[in-house]
Amino acid sequence: MFWLGIFRLTTLIWAAVCGIIVLALGAHMISETQQLFSEYTDYSALGVAVGVLTFVSAPTMIALDFFMSTFTSWISVELGWLSLLWILFLAAGADAANGLNNIDNQCDFVLNEVNNICHETQAMTAFAFLAWIALMAYTITLLVVAILNGDASTNVWTSSVRDTFGGASAKSGNQYPMTTNAATAPVVYSQPRPATETV
Repeated sequence: MFWLGIFRLTTLIWAAVCGIIVLALGAHMISETQQLFSEYTDYSALGVAVGVLTFVSAPTMIALDFFMSTFTSWISVELGWLSLLWILFLAAGADAANGLNNIDNQCDFVLNEVNNICHETQAMTAFAFLAWIALMAYTITLLVVAILNGDASTNVWTSSVRDTFGGASAKSGNQYPMTTNAATAPVVYSQPRPATETV
C-alpha cells in the first residue's frame, strides 16, 4: 500500500500550508480589529491557535518519520492527533462562516479596512474547510485500512504507516517454499562404484 504513504505525506504538507495561511490571516485580523475596535473575533483567535498547532506538528511528524520511527509516527497517535486537528479546523471554519452569515456574506462596508477583514474572513473560512476535508479524509482512510489489516499484524496500532504498509510488495517475494512433484522431479543418476578386490 505505497499509496497510503503518499496520501499521508500530501495531507500533512497540505495541512501545514493551510495552517500557515489560516495563522497569517487570523493574526492580521486580530491586529486590524484591535486597532479599529479594540477587540477581536473568536474565530480569528481560534485560527491562530490551530494554525500554530498545525505548523508545528505537521512538519515535525514528517521529519521524525523520515529520520526515525518514534511514538509520534504510530498509527494510533496519528489518528488521535490528526482527528483533533481536523476538528479544530472545522470549528474555526464554521465559526468564521457563521460570522460571514451574519452579514449575508457581503463585504460592502464603507471602510476599506473592514472590507479587507471581511475578505480575509472569507479566505480563512475556505482554507480552514480545505484543511478539514483533507485531514478527515486521511484519518478515515487510515482508520479503515488499519482495521482491515489488524489481523495481519499484532502491532499495527503501535507502528508507523511506512513500516506497516510501505514497501509491502517488495517484501513479499517468495513467501511460500517451492514444492516439487515426484512425477516431475528430475532424476539424478549416479555411476556405480567399482568393486574393490580383496586379496
